[in-house]
Amino acid sequence: MKKHLFFIAASFAAVLVSCTSKEIIPDNPSVNPDGQAEPEMVTLTITARLNDSKAYIDDADGYTWKWASGDKLAVYDAGGSKQVLDLTGGADTAEATFSAEVPAGYTPVKGVFPASAAGATADDYTIPAEQTIPSGQTIDPAALVATATSDNGTDFYFTSAVSFLRVTAGNGVARVIVHANDDPAVTLTGASPSVTVTPPASGDYWIAVKPAVYSGIRVFTRTATQISAGTGRFVSGATDLDLGTPGQGRKLGTLGSTSKGTEVCVIETGAELVTFLGGSKAIDAYVVKDLDLSGLTVPSRASFANIFDGQYHTISNWTASNALFATNAGEVKSVVVDKSCSISWASAVADQTGIAFIVAKTHTGSVEKCEVAGSITINSSSAGRVFCAGVVGESITGTVSGCKFSGSIDVTLSGTSQSCSAIAGVVARFGKVTDTANKVMVSDCENTGSINFLFSGASKGMKKFGIGGVVGQSVSVENATNDYGIVKNCINRGDIEWSYPGGGSGSYPALGGVAGIVEGKIISCSNYGKLTFTGSKTVAITDASIGGVAGYVTLGASDCHNYGQIVLDAAFAGGTAMAQSGGNTSCSAFGGVFGGAGEYASGEVLSSESTKKFTPPASTTALIENCTNEAVLSFTPVMVSSGAPKFIFGGVVGACTAHLANCCNNADVSIVSQPKWILAGGVTGLATGNITSCSNNGILDVDSDKNNHTADATQQHYVGGIAGYIWKGNTIDDCHNTKAVSLYNVVTTAGSLSYLGGLIGSYNGANTMTNCSNSGDVTFTAEDPICIGGIAGGFNGTMKTTSNSGKVENVINYTSATAGKESEIGGLIGYVNAVITDCENTGNVVNAAEGGFAGGICGGAGDNARTWSGCTVSGTVSGVATKGSVLGRFRNSGTTVITLGTAAKPVTISGTASLLPLCGNLNGNSITDANVVLE
Repeated sequence: MKKHLFFIAASFAAVLVSCTSKEIIPDNPSVNPDGQAEPEMVTLTITARLNDSKAYIDDADGYTWKWASGDKLAVYDAGGSKQVLDLTGGADTAEATFSAEVPAGYTPVKGVFPASAAGATADDYTIPAEQTIPSGQTIDPAALVATATSDNGTDFYFTSAVSFLRVTAGNGVARVIVHANDDPAVTLTGASPSVTVTPPASGDYWIAVKPAVYSGIRVFTRTATQISAGTGRFVSGATDLDLGTPGQGRKLGTLGSTSKGTEVCVIETGAELVTFLGGSKAIDAYVVKDLDLSGLTVPSRASFANIFDGQYHTISNWTASNALFATNAGEVKSVVVDKSCSISWASAVADQTGIAFIVAKTHTGSVEKCEVAGSITINSSSAGRVFCAGVVGESITGTVSGCKFSGSIDVTLSGTSQSCSAIAGVVARFGKVTDTANKVMVSDCENTGSINFLFSGASKGMKKFGIGGVVGQSVSVENATNDYGIVKNCINRGDIEWSYPGGGSGSYPALGGVAGIVEGKIISCSNYGKLTFTGSKTVAITDASIGGVAGYVTLGASDCHNYGQIVLDAAFAGGTAMAQSGGNTSCSAFGGVFGGAGEYASGEVLSSESTKKFTPPASTTALIENCTNEAVLSFTPVMVSSGAPKFIFGGVVGACTAHLANCCNNADVSIVSQPKWILAGGVTGLATGNITSCSNNGILDVDSDKNNHTADATQQHYVGGIAGYIWKGNTIDDCHNTKAVSLYNVVTTAGSLSYLGGLIGSYNGANTMTNCSNSGDVTFTAEDPICIGGIAGGFNGTMKTTSNSGKVENVINYTSATAGKESEIGGLIGYVNAVITDCENTGNVVNAAEGGFAGGICGGAGDNARTWSGCTVSGTVSGVATKGSVLGRFRNSGTTVITLGTAAKPVTISGTASLLPLCGNLNGNSITDANVVLE
């Protein structure tokens, strides 16, 4: 093609194909180094014809296209195989021949000119991202790309594969950069989002781009003086620009006027980035090319309050001392840091130090759509509060959105002097003031990188860390009902490992796949990564909160899901109530989605000491809704403390002081641990609010590990398919358990009494349950007293329209040495103080304890008189225990009366249960049985 001629949209004419075979000697075929016969080669000749028509571009300007000596084009056959042909005749005409040696049978069907623009396929062509207009010409000849398709393999009609932007030169412009708008998938050339042009000194010229409809473009101009100063002018085209038809053109007019656009910092090189960061001029900055920072010392800009737009260009080979911006009050966006970049910190870390790639700390502006794949390594023997993350170290009132971290963070500390550090993939810590309340602070962010934290120092040296894949923690540790904002639409896919070999009281770790601790809300977040916490087996970690999505969230969560594994291989203990940022039960708590959730409480659950009395929030407003665990969970924490020796486990939430709605565990949960108390539920271990429309669809298996139990001489556990332990004054409605619930290997002691239920373990005070069901088997295997119910181990309050169809069984024959602590097994409830209406048990009840009791509805009843009406018993009641078709026994002697059935709602007993007395042991109490139907 003539390098001085300009083609706009002229049609390319036919291609004539002829093939001449080369001679192949049959007895001596060519052999390649692998011993395979070389294919027969032929000469392929193509005649390409062009007509002389002009192309219409805005003002009818057009140019004739002719072939030139040295031209090459690429052709493709139907299988996509590419061959490059050389011009062999017809230079300086509209018709030329191209030839090459090709395998026999090769038939081209598509073509691309010039060959330098051709990609792996005919559609994968590129236009030069650097275009220089030769003297006396109007376009870079290398930018004139054309393609052709043939229906018969011999006739090819090429058409323009480019569209054009027309510019009038002038005003000393030495460079023009045309850049796509904010979509990183949009390229102007097929390979780059920008085209850089060296224009002529005067006259009109053309910039070639790929045909497309662009959502505006950005145009930057630079004079020689501006290049020296690191500046330029920015002209924005925000409206759609339709260049979808090849050969189309649009006028940009005269560029370079001092009144055209806005003065900005234009960054084309690493050196220009260094100059900008080292300066202090209040000016917006735009990166227009990928930046290689090899050998450069890159400073952190002390403060920034303008726009810095990386425009998705890659920063590479950056050996960073810290972030691009030490502080930020402006808008930083679309910065890409690749995996060749790193931060390495081996010295002391001053208190409240932020370490990250984009903003270090005191972020009050916005950071959006930044992507970091670099690595951060910290190895320090002396550290204060550390805020380490891939993107932003500490954000105060600033927002972070659409950011991704795919690199690695490895932090090793052997000594800390302060509390409340945070590590995360995207934002280490956010929200320092309460005016962030109810605002979305971190959104649409994702971590796929790895995070490893090792505290190698002595016991008690680590204090109050929050670690998460996306967010480490909100301001935290203030233990107030403050709202520090919302984490929304975030995903963690990276693995996180936390190691604390020395163990230590006062550590209070909060670990979650998405966030360590959020004093605010979490909305629509998911974890797919593996969480691992390892530590000493003899020195306990204090008051831990560990969950698949978050260690703890205070003010509510919705639509959060865990798909990741959780591994616990360390000793844990309780702690001082209110001592950490969320573990408000003075217990270590572990959950599939959240370790803990809800507003702050005080005191110790199950404590009989007045100074440690547990007090939930005065009025619970927080709601955990539409959250699920989809991962098989195996919790194996070791208890070594005699102080507050309790663990709380939940398939969805460990300890919950919020309301629960539409939450579901869909995977098996296995617990092997030996504390004095275990509170465990398929959905939650502890619930102090309402539970509505929640379900458990995974096996809940609790091994109390009695052979390793050393913390206390007794064990007493609360285990339920939905909740282990429920607080008074709440409603459980429309909740269902469908899988087996089991408890075993409990220490045998006088006076202890565990509770096991298909839905609920036990209670503190009266509650209301309606429209619930259990269909999973409920099994206890231990030489220990137990209250077991198909619905609840123990229940107080009102139960309506609730049913059990699972088998309820106490397997071991064990007689308690303590009166009143015998095994009580019921089809619905183990031990009861409740009004029961319209409930049904069709499951079989088995109590193998000779000194125990079993009933079709309840195993044992308390002192309060109750009415049980409209109920049905059709399952069997068996075993050597004392049995009743309705009630096993009245636990205490006295004058308690249960009214059994009413005229309108009789109690119906069928099958073998109807052959038993209504109550196995009245113990001086009575049942009014006038409204019982035996079938």
